[in-house]
Amino acid sequence: MKKHLKIFACYFRLNLASALEYRASFLTQAFGMALSNSSFIFFWWIAFGQIGGTIAGYTFENVLFIWAVTSTGFGLSHILFANAANLTRLVVTGELDAYLLQPCNVLVNVLCARTNLSAYGDVIYGFIIIPRLPVSV
Repeated sequence: MKKHLKIFACYFRLNLASALEYRASFLTQAFGMALSNSSFIFFWWIAFGQIGGTIAGYTFENVLFIWAVTSTGFGLSHILFANAANLTRLVVTGELDAYLLQPCNVLVNVLCARTNLSAYGDVIYGFIIIPRLPVSV
């Protein structure tokens, strides 16, 4: 497990450094995704305003909480394991061979080898929205 965590950390640093090489592109993609997610706040605000406060027992705050948690989870998975979507292409094109020759867990190595820049916007969105929601027990 320790070796896997080292691989995660190494790839995270490497992918972040690679993303920050073109700061304007990185910031544009992250900000664009956060802005895109924020447009749903406006949509749900209008929907709940027109309907009268609840939809099937869910309040506006409930929907925002669900949206923020799923956005954060999606973002974290695509920051750490973005290459999962490319796994089939890697096998078909023969690019997987480069990973098979390395002396670590192939699946962990392949999944962590890439990051999705717009996923940072999903995580930022979630971290901004979740603390601002009222806590109800």
